[in-house]
Amino acid sequence: MAGEIIEVNGIAYRHFDHPRYRYILARSYEVTIDIRRPLNHEYFSLSETGLLRVRERYAWDGASGPAPDVPSIMRGSLVHDVAYQSLRERLLPPDDRLPADGTLYKMCVQDGMWSVFARLVYLGVRVGGAAAATPR
Repeated sequence: MAGEIIEVNGIAYRHFDHPRYRYILARSYEVTIDIRRPLNHEYFSLSETGLLRVRERYAWDGASGPAPDVPSIMRGSLVHDVAYQSLRERLLPPDDRLPADGTLYKMCVQDGMWSVFARLVYLGVRVGGAAAATPR
């Protein structure tokens, strides 16, 4: 693990020197999302009320595709990566992909991204995200 802690929009993370991941949570993070199914994983959990808890040391790759890792996308990319990992691992059913993508859009707007850019991010994951959410 390298670098100092970066704090933006309620999350604290560091750059992470790993072939698959660019960031690692420095502190656990909690948020309520639109997916309401109980699940437990080593690095995250979700309750029936939609409370998502992402534990410290969860690693993710930030924004995908051409989207840059700007502050307004970091929190959404974290939560979206948790949701897509849950879809890949069959912890969530495939019909939860749409609310996962909607959560990314909402978080980007909440965190200061212009809605037109957030819409492009949303369209990008709707069009190009199926493979990333498909169980392997």
